[in-house]
Amino acid sequence: MRRRGGSNAWRAIGWGIAAAGMAGAALVGDRIRKVRRVPAELRSPLAYVPIPFNSATVRRLRSGVEGRTAPSRADVSTRAEVIPGLDGAPDLEVLLAERPDRPVGSPALLWIHGGYVIGNAAMATAGCEQFAHDLNALVVSVDYRLAPENPFPAGLDDCFAALVWLLSHADDLGIDPARLAIGGDSAGGGPAAALAQRAFDAGIPLALQLLRYPMLDDRTCLHKPRKGVGELTWTPASNRFGWASYLGHPPGAAAAAPYSVPAPCQPDRTSARLDRCRHRGPLPRRRRRLR
Repeated sequence: MRRRGGSNAWRAIGWGIAAAGMAGAALVGDRIRKVRRVPAELRSPLAYVPIPFNSATVRRLRSGVEGRTAPSRADVSTRAEVIPGLDGAPDLEVLLAERPDRPVGSPALLWIHGGYVIGNAAMATAGCEQFAHDLNALVVSVDYRLAPENPFPAGLDDCFAALVWLLSHADDLGIDPARLAIGGDSAGGGPAAALAQRAFDAGIPLALQLLRYPMLDDRTCLHKPRKGVGELTWTPASNRFGWASYLGHPPGAAAAAPYSVPAPCQPDRTSARLDRCRHRGPLPRRRRRLR
């Protein structure tokens, strides 16, 4: 009887392992099919491996990014500068990329790397050096403080400090302050947009705002995405974690602090100042396109 019971137990375990293996294979196959629907030129290796963003994975992702240097171009130099933080905040590092033949009075681009909770200025080196090469401009990347340890407004304050430093050192850096641009990608695009709003209210003119797939509105966390959206790299759960980490509170609040969420914030046209963000309702429904 013992032998038969033991045999049945092992058989049940075997069937359990087989079922788990089949379920895992089905999930892997489903993910591969989803990735293959993405145009080949847009596919990333990360799309094949689901990496949810949460407090545990962020620590591991940071350890993989820290100390890693991005490939650099031979015809563009990148150097580091330590600049003072804003209003007593800690000093911060910026990376300056430029061609050796950059003329005096060239334009400048202040770049904010993506991440919110991971990353650093160095990981944007390849893109910044490409901008510097193609535009023959000075490109400055900001190593802002990361969330959730440093929620809003810490990161944006660091970016504003870099903007003020750029303007105050325009002659030393050989740039034209009238041709100053701000840009950022992904989670860096949101602070770039907020920085443009803050610069406008501070009376700082900007020549250009360059946003690449920016995170502009935390209300994207409030509705269920359409089928096929958020199934690969950036999931709804990761989106909620990123926004909550950056804001320091759950996303989608009825009112947001000035400059914290760029999308719903509107300047007061009578005073040209962003005194507050208006009451924020739900996102408007998408209209179905007529065929």
